[in-house]
Amino acid sequence: PCRVAAILSMLSVPTPAPVTTPVLSQAFSVAAPPYAGSWTPQRLDVTVPHAGTVTVAFNWTHATSQIEMVVTKGTCSNNPISAKDGSCAAWGADRRRVNPATVTFEMPAPGSIRVWIFNFSTGVKESGVLSVTVTH
Repeated sequence: PCRVAAILSMLSVPTPAPVTTPVLSQAFSVAAPPYAGSWTPQRLDVTVPHAGTVTVAFNWTHATSQIEMVVTKGTCSNNPISAKDGSCAAWGADRRRVNPATVTFEMPAPGSIRVWIFNFSTGVKESGVLSVTVTH
């Protein structure tokens, strides 16, 4: 038994290095909230082709804009309140209101995610680049 273990350890195959695959990189915008204390949502459904570590980032134009991002399961309701208040199953959220907004999570199988961007900046339409990668 010891010889077999020694031989097997010499034949072991090294673990391959993780691979990061770009899933999405596109321009994205969210309308301006109409009055102080309000917010405006925008969402995008994304198919993630591999299980692994998913990173979603939104880098916006105006540094002073107040932006939050929530990433939910693709089966989440189309109602933005469900995503914002946490009643929808979420992979994660970035509520820091610091540019860029970033959410990283482990996705156990390929599937869909729903990315919600919330703009709290009264009178300021916001735009930028939304990107999604998966490391597997």
